Amino acid sequence: MIHTLETVIREHPFFHDFPEEHLSFITGCAKNVQFPEKHFIFLEGDPADEFYFIREGMVSVEMVIPHLGATTVQTSAKARFSAGRGFRRHTAGILMPRH
Repeated sequence: MIHTLETVIREHPFFHDFPEEHLSFITGCAKNVQFPEKHFIFLEGDPADEFYFIREGMVSVEMVIPHLGATTVQTSAKARFSAGRGFRRHTAGILMPRH
């Protein structure tokens, strides 16, 4: 069965308590995007102008730790992780393997 993004968003528990006007705004802006494995979706200092709702694959958040370099601080499965762009204190990225 094919589901629209509006259906997927409205049926996900994360969005259950959102007011209708916010849901309408989010579903009106939603789009499907796909990233290749090990692709950085955003980095420190990028504008915080996007929200990612991961529907498929795995994602990791990395930060640079002095004397250690890039370190994974969180990894999550599909539909469990959402992130805005523009972490300000550290370098961050989200990786999503292509299926």
